Amino acid sequence: MQVNEPRHPGTRHHVRWEAPNMVPGAALSYSPAASSLGVDASDHRWLDELAELDKPGAHLLPAAPIIEEEGLVVTEFSDEENDPNAKQSSSEAKNEQDDIVIQSLGVAISAINATKDLVPIDLAKGILGMVANILTIAQLVIKNKSDFQAIVDKCETIREILERSTKDATDDDLPGYLRHALSQLNISVNRINSEVSTKKEQGFFKRLFSVTINRDHISGWEKDLDHVLVLFNTGAIAGMAIRFEKLALGLEGNAASINVSKYRSKEPPSRPSMFYGRDDLVAELTDLIVNDKHIALIGPGGMGKSSLAKAILNETLVWEIFAYRRYFVTYDGLDPSTIMFDAFMTRFAGVLSIELAGTDSLGQISSFLRVASALIVLDNAETFEEASASSGKLQSFSFTMQLSLHSPSVHRLGEDAHLALVVIAFLPQGLNGKLASDLLPSIPQVGAICDVLCRQSLVYRQDNTIKMLAPIRHFVRDSLPPLNSPCLQDIHTFYYRTVRQCSTARNNYTDIIISDHLNIEHVIAFDLARIPEETYHACQQFLRCLESHLPRPTTLAPAIFNIIENSSTWVPKANCLQQLAWLYFTLSQLPERMKACKAAQALYLAASDHKNVAECVAQCADTYRSQGRFLQSQQVVEDFQNSASWDFLSESMEAQSWHFLDVTRMFTFTASGDDLFVKSSEDRTWGLQSKVLHWRVKLYYGGDIVQVKTHLDNLFLQSQQIGNISDHRDILEGLVDVAFCEGRLSDAMDILQKLVDMLEGQDPHNVLWYTVWKGVVASKQGNHVLARELVHQASGSLEVFALRNARTFLQRSYASARIELTAGEFDKAESHFNATIESCDMQDNLTYKAYSLRGLGEVAFARGDFAVAAQRFSETRSLCIEMGVPPRNLHSCVPLNAFPDKFAGWASFLEG
Repeated sequence: MQVNEPRHPGTRHHVRWEAPNMVPGAALSYSPAASSLGVDASDHRWLDELAELDKPGAHLLPAAPIIEEEGLVVTEFSDEENDPNAKQSSSEAKNEQDDIVIQSLGVAISAINATKDLVPIDLAKGILGMVANILTIAQLVIKNKSDFQAIVDKCETIREILERSTKDATDDDLPGYLRHALSQLNISVNRINSEVSTKKEQGFFKRLFSVTINRDHISGWEKDLDHVLVLFNTGAIAGMAIRFEKLALGLEGNAASINVSKYRSKEPPSRPSMFYGRDDLVAELTDLIVNDKHIALIGPGGMGKSSLAKAILNETLVWEIFAYRRYFVTYDGLDPSTIMFDAFMTRFAGVLSIELAGTDSLGQISSFLRVASALIVLDNAETFEEASASSGKLQSFSFTMQLSLHSPSVHRLGEDAHLALVVIAFLPQGLNGKLASDLLPSIPQVGAICDVLCRQSLVYRQDNTIKMLAPIRHFVRDSLPPLNSPCLQDIHTFYYRTVRQCSTARNNYTDIIISDHLNIEHVIAFDLARIPEETYHACQQFLRCLESHLPRPTTLAPAIFNIIENSSTWVPKANCLQQLAWLYFTLSQLPERMKACKAAQALYLAASDHKNVAECVAQCADTYRSQGRFLQSQQVVEDFQNSASWDFLSESMEAQSWHFLDVTRMFTFTASGDDLFVKSSEDRTWGLQSKVLHWRVKLYYGGDIVQVKTHLDNLFLQSQQIGNISDHRDILEGLVDVAFCEGRLSDAMDILQKLVDMLEGQDPHNVLWYTVWKGVVASKQGNHVLARELVHQASGSLEVFALRNARTFLQRSYASARIELTAGEFDKAESHFNATIESCDMQDNLTYKAYSLRGLGEVAFARGDFAVAAQRFSETRSLCIEMGVPPRNLHSCVPLNAFPDKFAGWASFLEG
């Protein structure tokens, strides 16, 4: 790891000494760029010599920044020339490999459990128990089993080593080296066991609720175990000691004159006492370091780079891997005008407690570092880059920026170069190269200007975007004149025109929204504070674009809530809040949706906009219903119907209110099926949908199923003439329920496929829903293999919903639990039910939680564990009361979520 102050703004790959996770055989990596630093001839000679010692490949040069905070850039260097994931096996080969690994897992688990009973050391027993648990989880839960083969092999090695090394030993007479090795192995295995268990129980929610573990993560575990297992090899330990002794005595290789101090290497500094707010960054960089990555921290002085490095050095994981081979080499206090290479290396060697002798200091230090893994921080190492006899060296970032801006090539561009820099600094994503001339028509030849700025390294290109490193951005913002009105107006005009032209159907304007969404968001937030009256409509339209094409959390929320409220802003602010609420709903952020809805409702009420008050009430009621809070949903609508706003509504708005009220009452069984959806059934807007739901309710309430089917068939014919795709969907869903309840499972499957075909490419969420339902139908047909394949097929679409809709996981996870329960795979069903419950707790969803608690009760009931079953059923009943749903009717309104009749524990419990 290297901690650098930025020098010349063009120095994105200046000379860097890299000594991160030194592994045996690794040398210091080197990136030559001496000409850009004015290094003198003598320096060139030793740089050339160094390059000959260890010429790096292109993979060692810094790529674009992997992390860029305000003022801090973290660049990663990798020793990996080839991507280990580049080659993907075919589906057939992967399945075959999975089968092999499944067999290996079974054999390994059996052998480990047998060995656990034989080893005499308690700590070894505990380690083997955790190893067995890791493999059991991999066998039962993890999808990418083929990626676990290396871990299976390592676990088998652990078994063999523990069996051999603890033979005839006791806890009292355990050798010191073996006790240490066992302790380190226990730490590593415990960490892996914890992470695997977290993946099983909670980690589903981190990467779209997937039960696949990233191969890089598995590779990291493998390396971690390798670090520890070498401690058990007493021959290797002895060899390492002899090698170290030879180094100390000057008997090996280039280290002929090395002297290792009799004192332990200097302790690295402790974690700074005042260090807050960067836990995520520390964790991310620690993960890179333990996975053998080289890192450079670059940023202005005083922003905390050294503190960050010290914090990483003292992370538990780093200490466990590198122990006393953690070195902090600081070059503070050295005079850049006098320091030479020997002084640089002497300071380095002093921290390692090596007494250098002779001229080959690099060879001596490298030999020392090859003994075992080490972590080295070079703090302020760029001091060496400043070393020169010339008085014309670059002394400060600000000064060098001024030199760059006044260089002949930039100076010839005139004021336009400065304007381009200010624009790029203003836009968080940088300037889209394809759109540069459209965004900045007032800057002629902006593309050619950016080319010059790139050559001067004031900016850099990443894909088609022209970007700027954070230190340069700060300098531009602080030192150059602010963005002038013509440029701002150009950007404003282009982006706002794009937002206006973007529709729910994808078009060319949609592509611009997706590519420049952060820039557009920034411009709108900037304008909301500056010219709000011109920005409200664009803000509302942009939120609609995000909802349709790129659902994600938005930084516009605080800007919208902070709009000053007065009679002229009530309605536009409420419009923005209402659209923000729809975005929150798409993201399954239901509490945030409720907050935005209520804020908008209050503003509409203040403006006497009763129509939109009714819309907000409907959204609030729908939010409560989505959470399974049917009593609250019903109360919200009834309160509104008794309010003064009710008298101002049109008949159509009253019909909407009655419709939403009856959707809730359908679940609470507080009205007869004959009365539900009658008041809204004659409305032109809500009539057809209400008639469909009226007959579906008849089915759910135990009405004549033949009569229900007849009316739904007739309504479908009507909908083909006067309805829309939503009406078709609602009717076909009802016909699926009819076919499912009648046992016509093939017909149910055909109708679901018709729904998939109808909505493919238009409504991915419902396509996923119907594919999952096909799995449920296949399960009831007894084809559990097909059922699992369909759910797996649906989960493949979850990438679409990475930020979009957490509800999709509930549907998939609960369906998987139901399928495994039907198949009699109670352990798997239990795991899926538990995962669903955890997700419900995160999303505050009572409905699926009640379904899943009942499922756990049925699992316990089937196992004969009646006490646990009664506890789960009691919890289910309590949730039913909280929701306002009669316990006997828990599944009545969603037949495909019900369990097969053979699972009668719930019914028995309710009967007492």
